[in-house]
Amino acid sequence: MSHNLYILILVMSLTRVITWNIRDATNCLGDLRCKLDSCDILFLSEHWMNDNQKSTLTDLHDDFHVYVKCQQNHSSPRGAGGVAMFVRKHDNCNVLALNVPTSEHIIGVKLTICNIPVYIVVLV
Repeated sequence: MSHNLYILILVMSLTRVITWNIRDATNCLGDLRCKLDSCDILFLSEHWMNDNQKSTLTDLHDDFHVYVKCQQNHSSPRGAGGVAMFVRKHDNCNVLALNVPTSEHIIGVKLTICNIPVYIVVLV
């Protein structure tokens, strides 16, 4: 096994991940900030936001790259469904959003850690 693979395994084993079906992020922003303080990657489902509300999540915590998808086909004024991914910023990790145009329920990123690509894709 290569030296880089050992480093990657160590980094990933120290990664703290949270998944949360939040059911309306606007009512849980304080709790969301606390959870972000205790994790490296956080996945949200059902944030119930529209496109014009994305900044509520993207501006929530400076230590994270944030990727948000909103459900487009709904009749609710508050928004419906939606997924988001928060990835903590690290000096030795490059993060790139994956383009998944066919679904509002899939979100993904490519992490490059020690020159090794790691793909994280979440389906909700």
